[in-house]
Amino acid sequence: MIELSIMDHGVGFTNALRALLDQFEATQHVEVRLRVLSWSEGWPELVKVALYGDGPHISEVGSTWINEFVSMNALRPFIGTEIARLGGAAQFLPSAWQTGMAGGHAQPGIMSWAIPWLADTRLIYYRRDRLERAGVDPATAFRSPVAMLNTLAALQAAGEPVPIVLPTRRVRNTLHNLACWLWGAGGEFVTPDLKRVAFTLPQAKAGIYSYFDLGRYLSPDARNLDEDQSEAAFAQGRAAVTLSGTWLRMMSDRNAPEASANVAQALPPGVLFIGGSHLVIWKHTRQIDPALALVRYLISADAQVAIARQSGQLPTRLDVFALDAFSHDPFYQMVGESLQTGRTFPSFALWGLVENKLTDAAADIWADILAAPAPDIHAIVDRRLDEVADRLNSTLAYY
Repeated sequence: MIELSIMDHGVGFTNALRALLDQFEATQHVEVRLRVLSWSEGWPELVKVALYGDGPHISEVGSTWINEFVSMNALRPFIGTEIARLGGAAQFLPSAWQTGMAGGHAQPGIMSWAIPWLADTRLIYYRRDRLERAGVDPATAFRSPVAMLNTLAALQAAGEPVPIVLPTRRVRNTLHNLACWLWGAGGEFVTPDLKRVAFTLPQAKAGIYSYFDLGRYLSPDARNLDEDQSEAAFAQGRAAVTLSGTWLRMMSDRNAPEASANVAQALPPGVLFIGGSHLVIWKHTRQIDPALALVRYLISADAQVAIARQSGQLPTRLDVFALDAFSHDPFYQMVGESLQTGRTFPSFALWGLVENKLTDAAADIWADILAAPAPDIHAIVDRRLDEVADRLNSTLAYY
């Protein structure tokens, strides 16, 4: 028996995966115990696995978590022959594969510490009918940060009660959204030597200002929402525009089929953020052959297609996007091409600290903006980010 832990992607995902695991058990004669972790408990639970060497044999881990588990000497690496049996590095999205190599932790003979499984990116969702009523051309509506602000202004002027809805409470995906604007303006989160933060430099600040300027178009009904509430508001037809992951497409179809007929997607302005998750084998695992067989099975084309159809998650294998199930769908064509040129967060041991502090700062920025009757958004951003930068620079300097 081997145990697999995954993050909670919803009932549809879990059911689709359980069906796949039943097939694996029938053909491989290996029982697989499935454990589903909530996003709130996932990190501390997996840290316990890393510290005590006890628990699941294989786990789905967030792409930004890999470096820290490698630093804890908790993962079993994948060597060259094992990678070859998985199809080779060239089968996967380049940015996702690079993340699995864990940056500064390269060692001779080790090809990767984690295998890309699911991809995640951020998309703009909009309602065609409302842009049409506002006289906005969807082809150019979101082409740049300025164009997006102009689109929201046109929606507001046309009487749209909720031009845009965004999560403004503390959620990690705010940083995923913001990254597109920051990178698009030529900014970075940290300096190349990883010794100082770079998000307070002029180019990065310009991108961050542009993202938080979206707050000017958050109506009273679209404020102080978490991610679930924000997505629900759009899926139920109560907002004209939002930013979310690829799963919102399926959520809209299920929650409000009539409204979803008017839903379309566009790439956010700037550089596309790519996140997602990887599969790791923990160092304490003794059932190596069954574990490797399960990883091969879960990243196979058939398994990735089945999961994508049921959950809205994206494959990480390039050849899957060429299959008929994806190649004839304009949505997957747009996303698949963009994933090959998108970016991930920096890969180093202290990124988790930087990400946590920036996530806190983003929530504080939104709180300050939404509490002020006429907020000076740029001054608020400067104050909050400069405070965080001072503390982080002191830590990074000694890394």
